[in-house]
Amino acid sequence: MWMIQVSEYTQATAEQVWHFYSNVAGWPQWDSELEVCTLQGPFVAGTPGTLTPKGMTALPFVLTAVDPFKSFSDETHLPGCVLKFHHTLEPTPQGLKVTHTIHLIGPAYDQYTGTIGKSIASHLPPAIKKLISLAEALTPA
Repeated sequence: MWMIQVSEYTQATAEQVWHFYSNVAGWPQWDSELEVCTLQGPFVAGTPGTLTPKGMTALPFVLTAVDPFKSFSDETHLPGCVLKFHHTLEPTPQGLKVTHTIHLIGPAYDQYTGTIGKSIASHLPPAIKKLISLAEALTPA
């Protein structure tokens, strides 16, 4: 198994961040490694979609858990491996803690650590910073 976890604090509300999480077509706004993302239904567990990383073909994913304004998870199945994303929002005295945790799990996970894992490790910190910047600029509901 391979894992990376990155957290940042923000003064944005959970609702402001959730606005960007639940707008799957807008994920490329804050994650520069994505070209196109789609969701084939509502932002709820069980809904499938696709994401197209830069320079790659579209990959199917499914939302595996959605707890509005708190967390969501999704999975992408690759040959011999599952790429799992978990996104959490946690109120703290320092502000809202935004955490993204990514796992590569399965018998062939190590075949992906030098490519997908390396890409995720390099672009995850700036992606969270961009997400927070956009959320902080959004007028609270």
